[in-house]
Amino acid sequence: MRRILLLAFAQLWVLAALTPPAVVGLSLLVQRWAGPEDAPALLGVALACGSAAALVCNPLFGRWVDRTPRRLGGRRVWLVLGAAGGLAGSVCVALAADPVALILSWVLTQGAYNACFAAVNGMLSSELEANDRTRAAGALTAVSFLGTLPGLLVTGLLASDVVLMTTLLPAVALVLTSAVALIVRDAGGTRRREAQHGRDLRALRSRPFLVAFGVRFALGAELAGGLIYGLYLFQERWSLPTADAVRWVALTTFSGALGLVAAAAVLALLGRRRGLEPVLLRWALVGTAIGMVARGLAPSPELFLAASVVAGASIGVGSTATRSLVQGMLPPERSAFGLGVFNVASTGSVIVAPLLASALLAAGALLPLADRYAGYYLLFAAPLLLLLLAVRRSTLGARDRAPRDDAPVDAEPAAR
Repeated sequence: MRRILLLAFAQLWVLAALTPPAVVGLSLLVQRWAGPEDAPALLGVALACGSAAALVCNPLFGRWVDRTPRRLGGRRVWLVLGAAGGLAGSVCVALAADPVALILSWVLTQGAYNACFAAVNGMLSSELEANDRTRAAGALTAVSFLGTLPGLLVTGLLASDVVLMTTLLPAVALVLTSAVALIVRDAGGTRRREAQHGRDLRALRSRPFLVAFGVRFALGAELAGGLIYGLYLFQERWSLPTADAVRWVALTTFSGALGLVAAAAVLALLGRRRGLEPVLLRWALVGTAIGMVARGLAPSPELFLAASVVAGASIGVGSTATRSLVQGMLPPERSAFGLGVFNVASTGSVIVAPLLASALLAAGALLPLADRYAGYYLLFAAPLLLLLLAVRRSTLGARDRAPRDDAPVDAEPAAR
């Protein structure tokens, strides 16, 4: 468990480093070159380019991480190099001289930090016992949201100094991730024969992997799209003033995130039973669907908030279960690449969610319900029930990895 917590700690600070520019920093920086009318478009381009970089770099760096032998630093070197590249990119973001430089710097930053994520995935897999897969997945799911808290704190405290706001946490992240890289043991990557390489990657085309990928994509879309129109819903359904509606949206967002973190943290502490993932996945899909439907039909803000807690906790359980399942499908030597491919579901869902939300809101207005938001949430829940049919214990049961029939070419013993 100590190893899991150390690697989760490293990932937390990498996420913290990404938060200030993503939340406020880029918005402030684009105002150097664009007025109020043009700034949103420029910001959108920068964020979209950064998301595209994350989409590509996570599996790309995962492949390199898996193939780096210990004599060259193994996976640990990517943790340090990624944090150093993220700091360099953050400095370039803060000091960018024009919009093109800003966008390229943000792409560099996103790409470099995805090297850290790939390294964490690979290092975690190298000595992960089957009974600890759910615990590890729960820890990483929890820190994926807890990691934003230091960034939000720094954003609030340093709002008047965009350069320090953007670069302080990347410097902290470099120091702390380097310390973790020195402490955590790693055997390094291996070069492997093509036949074995092909067998390893069959898991990425298997039905269990595709089902887990689809579930993660759907849960990510539910999370990203669940409160896109929250402000308008509170204003229209309950005729709340803008200030009150904003407070309810903030409280609902926080409560849902708290439910997610709490569910993932409980699984991180208690999830030692093998084969638990399919059961968790069923409960997650049902719970998320119930939470979304309850949001759509909620007669009061208080019940909408309660439904958001249910949805958030269920998404936390589902995110943990899907990662644990995929972790069990992959051999340790290919896990950074495989998990990088799997993480495309999370990144892609954030990109797709706003477009999907607009379409569902328009469709929801055509349904004979109390308002368009009721239809919106009911339509958002429908894919979860369809995915539930695809989740079968015989297909998604966590299996132990089969022994390899050929040894790595240049495997080396682990060293501290």
